[in-house]
Amino acid sequence: MKRMIIWILGGIAVLAVAAVILISRVDTDFVVRQIADATAKATGQPLQFDTPPGISFFPPGVHFGQAHWGNADEAQGVSIAVKGGMAQLELSPLLAGNVVVREIRLDSPVVEIREGKSVAPPETTPEPPKAETPKPNASKPGSSKPGAAKNAPSKAETAPADQPAPAAKTALEPPALPIELKRLVLRQGSITYTGAAGQILRINDVNLSVENLRIGQEATVQCDFSFALGNSQSDAAKEANNLSGTLAFTSRLRYAPPQLLFRQTALTVTPLTGALPKEAGPLQLTCEGTLRLTDLHLQLTRAILGTPQARMTISGEASLSVPTFNGSLEIEGSPQKMAALAGHTIKPAPGKDELRFRTMLRYVPNAMNLSQMQLQTDDISLRGGLRFEFPADAPLGITADIQAGAINLTPYLSAAETPPASGKAHDAKATSSEAETAPAKKAAKPDPAAAQKMPALDIRAKVASISKGGLQAKDIFLAIKGEKGRYALTSLAATLGSGGSIKATGSVNMANETCAIKANAADVDLGPLLVALGKKRTVDGLAMLETDLTMNCGGAAEVRQSLAGRGQVEIRQLHVPAMAELGKSLPMLAGKGGPLPDTFDLTRAPFTAKDGEINAAPITVASPSLNAAGKARISLPRQHIDAAMDIKTLGLTIPVTAKGPLSDISYGVDPKFALDMAKKLPGALLDTGKQAGGVTKDATKGAGGLLRGILGR
Repeated sequence: MKRMIIWILGGIAVLAVAAVILISRVDTDFVVRQIADATAKATGQPLQFDTPPGISFFPPGVHFGQAHWGNADEAQGVSIAVKGGMAQLELSPLLAGNVVVREIRLDSPVVEIREGKSVAPPETTPEPPKAETPKPNASKPGSSKPGAAKNAPSKAETAPADQPAPAAKTALEPPALPIELKRLVLRQGSITYTGAAGQILRINDVNLSVENLRIGQEATVQCDFSFALGNSQSDAAKEANNLSGTLAFTSRLRYAPPQLLFRQTALTVTPLTGALPKEAGPLQLTCEGTLRLTDLHLQLTRAILGTPQARMTISGEASLSVPTFNGSLEIEGSPQKMAALAGHTIKPAPGKDELRFRTMLRYVPNAMNLSQMQLQTDDISLRGGLRFEFPADAPLGITADIQAGAINLTPYLSAAETPPASGKAHDAKATSSEAETAPAKKAAKPDPAAAQKMPALDIRAKVASISKGGLQAKDIFLAIKGEKGRYALTSLAATLGSGGSIKATGSVNMANETCAIKANAADVDLGPLLVALGKKRTVDGLAMLETDLTMNCGGAAEVRQSLAGRGQVEIRQLHVPAMAELGKSLPMLAGKGGPLPDTFDLTRAPFTAKDGEINAAPITVASPSLNAAGKARISLPRQHIDAAMDIKTLGLTIPVTAKGPLSDISYGVDPKFALDMAKKLPGALLDTGKQAGGVTKDATKGAGGLLRGILGR
């Protein structure tokens, strides 16, 4: 036994000495040439070492210094260079015929890729004679018998069908790992990609680590780098408009054919410059699940995309071969922070700044369905369903059925701007500005071809209430339907919180930007409506409005310049409390039998509109002791009014006028009437011309107040 052990130890010693001798006599130049020839044959470019690599057998491996492959000139190409590295194999598995990589390390690898400008391929001229030359050769006498010629194609047909099952099976089997890897380390690498259009993508400080990459075992992958996307004219990392940032990736992977399991997977992107604001970072995607490689079926246990402003969570099943998904989607965030990221400022409800959205999401190649939707943002709640259709030969289709609770728009809409001190100057400036910008707006109208690509809509919505300040609309129902730029408002109904109801239908043609609307407002309580609008309750009464209008809806200026149609306004039991006091300011009414009436049975104003010019006639006011009739012309393009009315009360007929810009209307009385009334006043009031002028001024002021009291501002 001892003799046997001695022989074994002696054999090992001889093998060790032989190995040392072999290593010392290995021709590394020969190895380098073989490697260069092999890579040149496989890729067209040789792998070249600046210094000969060192080879070891215990453990088997190689270590090398600087090496490079390829050539990226100014046109196009790929080049790879490395400062140094090493690779080692496990000896025991190698003796058993298995390749297990103990470690691979690459120091400062540099990859450069250049994409040349796309050039149209040269036209190839067909060569029919050359293509047909094999036919006479195949039919040469004695080359083959007719029967053999017939049998040749039959063999070709049967050859692929000899083993159909293994071919199908091979297509379904996931690829096995060519090697097993214990450790891969890549340090301080860089990649530069230059596109054909001159854009440059630089990826620097690349660090990659892969450990324990074996079938059935969990591998750990880590990678991080910085990136910059710019152009060849500037330093992409320093230009504010170029995209730059950092990226980090970590994951734990287990490959158990046909399943690839991943957990604790995290991808973090920190933007520094570019289109994505720096405040949006860091963006982090974490996920875990299973990918079946045979049919690319993904079981996503959970994926979370988070930013400082919001977080999105998704889970479910997906297919990557034919893109489909069926699962759930949740979004949580801060509306205030998201608005600030977009450059807007909103004031959330007191003590609240949250958004929550949940839905079941189903996607197939031609449609996406969001069912069981629930949205909660501050005090606004919404539920319903939404469907998108993506037909191959038609525009996008959108179908929605939504129910919403109370919506308070006050925190989300900025306060209205106060009008400037000089109304006339403002109007003149606005009018000239609109006239200058109108041609530019008209030039931007969509053409009929663009309208044909607009989505098909079928939207139904119910809203409990919408409020802005004190103004409120309740029990709102809305229905819109149409396609290819032609949409119809089939129904709109709402109740005013201050009293009254509104119903409307309409249509819009996006090809020529024309709109039409038919609206009816009934039993609108004017007093509470004025209070809801933030004004004094100067009048009361029940109003009715009927309109049938058309307009160019390309913008506010276009609406004012193109409004056309007809309508009518009626007010029943119009009550103006200030009327009783107005009579005291009219000297011509002194001693005429009591105060002016403050309630009018019916006020009516039918109107027509054309090119933004509104003509209301006849305007009538009826009551037992006061009647009035007149007309008004309102120019929306010029924002101007010119109105006249004869008021008959207490035995007098008082002609009053209203003129000027809509922002500063001047009320008055016919000067001739005022002078006639001044002549009829007692002589004690006409001692001097100055006193007569004062009386005329008072009469004019009082008559203006009378008209203001009847019609309102």
